[in-house]
Amino acid sequence: MVVISIIIIIGISIKRENYLEGELNKNGINRIGKVTGFEIEHYRRSKTDYAIFKYEFENKQFIQRIENYDNEYKLNQNLCLTKKSRIFIPQPCQAPEC
Repeated sequence: MVVISIIIIIGISIKRENYLEGELNKNGINRIGKVTGFEIEHYRRSKTDYAIFKYEFENKQFIQRIENYDNEYKLNQNLCLTKKSRIFIPQPCQAPEC
């Protein structure tokens, strides 16, 4: 009986997590971030440019970096961040609100 209860609890927790992931992928969460700086990493004969951006989520501040292809991001530029799955995906935005 105890084994069956444990299996049911594990099954319910897996289904709950799958449901929450599905809702997040369908609806997403939007935030505004701001580019705060840049970094360059050198590897042997190549280099990678990164833009560093800051955003707030659940009353905590986060700093992340993303590859800056063709200098797409500018200093103090607002980014529209959409959380799908477990990461925020940044995109340049023109409006102050996404």
